[in-house]
Amino acid sequence: DQVSVAYQPVFRVETGELVGFEALARWIHPTRGPIVPERFIQVAEESGVELTALRSEFLEYGDVGAAGSSFGAAQEAL
Repeated sequence: DQVSVAYQPVFRVETGELVGFEALARWIHPTRGPIVPERFIQVAEESGVELTALRSEFLEYGDVGAAGSSFGAAQEAL
């Protein structure tokens, strides 16, 4: 699997309280190495990778997190 998800904590600025997590896609290309999010589309097109496949893989990770992982859905809507 080339795409993974990293969960970044989200804090309320006023109190520093943890209010949830933001899911961030990380793509490790087999020959180019880590691809920064700003270049996902360009590199996918150049590599012949279908963006729908990347999106599906990312959503699968998100479903796993939401299904009970402590890194899943936000505890409170922002």
